[in-house]
Amino acid sequence: MPCTPYTFKCIVDTIIGLIQGAIPIVFGLIVLATLVGGTFLIYNAGNEEQAKKGKQVLFWGVVVLVVAVGLWSIVRIIQTTFGLR
Repeated sequence: MPCTPYTFKCIVDTIIGLIQGAIPIVFGLIVLATLVGGTFLIYNAGNEEQAKKGKQVLFWGVVVLVVAVGLWSIVRIIQTTFGLR
């Protein structure tokens, strides 16, 4: 539902809505990347180069997970602070 007068509350509410819609997709991609990285690491334990790729994917999956959780937390703090819930 678009806001007619573009107030600060309306703009922030729209941005938060977009971020909240993207969060489940991001978490799904993180889980997928972590599973792929774990699979690479397990199946290629003998091949050091492929195992290294698996470790990198796992590492970046965890980094992105931490960033996504942080972003989600910031969105919740903004919602609570400005009463946008």
